[in-house]
Amino acid sequence: WAALDAAGFAADNRVSRIQRSAAVLEAQKTCLCWDKFGPFASTEVQARQALNAEHAGAAARDDGCAWLAHLDVDELFFTESPERFAEHFRALENDGVGHCTYANHEGVPERPGVVDYFSEVTLFRRNHHLVPLSGEAARGMAWWRARTKRGQYLLCYDCGKSVVRLVDGASPSSVHAWTLPRDSGFSRRTALADARMLDVAAVASDAATMPCVLHYVACGSFWLRTKYEILGNFDDAWFGG
Repeated sequence: WAALDAAGFAADNRVSRIQRSAAVLEAQKTCLCWDKFGPFASTEVQARQALNAEHAGAAARDDGCAWLAHLDVDELFFTESPERFAEHFRALENDGVGHCTYANHEGVPERPGVVDYFSEVTLFRRNHHLVPLSGEAARGMAWWRARTKRGQYLLCYDCGKSVVRLVDGASPSSVHAWTLPRDSGFSRRTALADARMLDVAAVASDAATMPCVLHYVACGSFWLRTKYEILGNFDDAWFGG
């Protein structure tokens, strides 16, 4: 995990790497999400990610951090400026928000030989929950869907990624969201008006200009090959389908 200062930069080189070990695995058995994810920890990447996130959150909170974002190595939390980063989190705190979900936009490599996707990839498929309902947008999305065998627009997830306040009782419900204790007193906010889990009161009024998550999924032949080499012969469905 990395501790960021008010401007969104790594604070005093506070980047901590927690080595996977027998002690860490034993400590994760005390995580609040263990009952849900523990039985799958040896077989499911997302189960390990959720357990790692809660474990890292406890360490970050002990080090004085107030918020945690669960991001993969191919994801970037994007804001317009360091000042905007600080303003955004101050506003969340002033509004009593304890959990905020951000739209994810998917990077599209325009050549196979991408080395540094963070600096080289500039084309993104915009999350469809933020795409205007117009004929032109529908035609654009149909063009992308026609390029995949299963008619997908986004190749991976479309439900965003979330930050959470590091309070007692917070635990991952998935790699995309967290559960807050019922008595936390904090509200939830989201950039996505997602019909599958719609809470109209939680949808942000400034959703289109909120920070977002840029997802550089398999951006280039090297990264696509490496992803499969790391994951190995994985199943076609998470958690047994």
